[in-house]
Amino acid sequence: MSIFAGEKKVVMTLHEAFAKLIMVRCWYKNSGYLKEQALRDKRYFLMGKQLPEPRLRNYLKAAGWEQVQQEEWAKKAESSSLHESTDNATDGRED
Repeated sequence: MSIFAGEKKVVMTLHEAFAKLIMVRCWYKNSGYLKEQALRDKRYFLMGKQLPEPRLRNYLKAAGWEQVQQEEWAKKAESSSLHESTDNATDGRED
């Protein structure tokens, strides 16, 4: 559990939050998805099938959840062997 702006908030992963959300009655309201689609998504999720993450985020936001930390990505530094192999490669033209 973490403290955020004087409030106690439980921080969890996207999948943990969705698992908690779908236990609430009418969890899909205001999501923009039909009830049938939402219940199918719940069934698939409980079966362990992957659902698109943007859809999970949409359900959570519609239910009043907020994302407290953004995902951050950075490309790893390329290894020198990769540079050597691309530097020695030709594009099919002769000099």
